[in-house]
Amino acid sequence: MSLFTEATGTLTITARQLLTDAQTQLWQVISSTYAIKNSELWSRSFAQGDYRIEPFGQRSGDKTESNAAQLWSTVYLAISVP
Repeated sequence: MSLFTEATGTLTITARQLLTDAQTQLWQVISSTYAIKNSELWSRSFAQGDYRIEPFGQRSGDKTESNAAQLWSTVYLAISVP
């Protein structure tokens, strides 16, 4: 399946729809973090089949340096919500 039309090199309707769907899913995730958007440092845990956002340092196993599971402050994207 080609994502570009051969004649013009532009995106096909299918490619545009895939990108629009991905953008929608991305903004749903961004919107779900609204409550902690100004928190400096937060982490996540997984319990009962679901992820939960929580302040960093609440668990005894939290380390003092960052790692891949820790997420710093939201970087405000320079694009508008679609």
